[in-house]
Amino acid sequence: MFTFEVNQIHNEDIYIYNYEHLSIIYVTDGEIQVFYHSLNKISQLKKGFYCIVPFDEYSYINALSGSVIILTLNYFLILTLTNNIYPRLISIDYSKLSHFKNEATTYIHLNFLAEHSPFTASTLNAQISFSIITLLNILSKSINEVMELTEQKLIPKKIPCSYHKDSMAVRLFDASVELLNNPQKSIAHIAIDYGFCDQAHFTKLFKKHRNMTPHAFRQQYSLYK
Repeated sequence: MFTFEVNQIHNEDIYIYNYEHLSIIYVTDGEIQVFYHSLNKISQLKKGFYCIVPFDEYSYINALSGSVIILTLNYFLILTLTNNIYPRLISIDYSKLSHFKNEATTYIHLNFLAEHSPFTASTLNAQISFSIITLLNILSKSINEVMELTEQKLIPKKIPCSYHKDSMAVRLFDASVELLNNPQKSIAHIAIDYGFCDQAHFTKLFKKHRNMTPHAFRQQYSLYK
């Protein structure tokens, strides 16, 4: 079944991603924070920027202010509509792609999709397909421009689904989100709540996957310092 939907989140909303869909995020106003679990990276973006949460990724977005439009697509829809762009969408980091010059076009197509979503295969018509392809092409062109300016190659990166199905990976992601959003809660309590043996065990695994301790992670990235 081909499915996709358009959502909008506002100030202080949090949006959690699973690993079954690709989400293209456009900052319509204000500022957002995106935490990529497997990349061990947090990006902050302001109005006029896109970023991507790829397939096979646990991640979440926090709207610090303003609002954000999220276009969520499934794998088969992308392959059907524009299969030549898919390899470019699975990349290390697209968080710095600015789209100011395409803002008007972006708004037109995102608003059209928002008015008609969510969709299924039976409702996928020519105009909807055209809007999706246009948005993906805008993104593709911007990626090419970034590659030319920086002279860096964005190497596609696929993370095996088996990694994300592992219970430890899920618990580590959930515990990381808890560290960011509940600064008053002790690390020891978070460790126990999310199934780690104790704080020492949690810290050891966290440092292995995040390259920093839970305390350092909280100090560096917490929204509520």
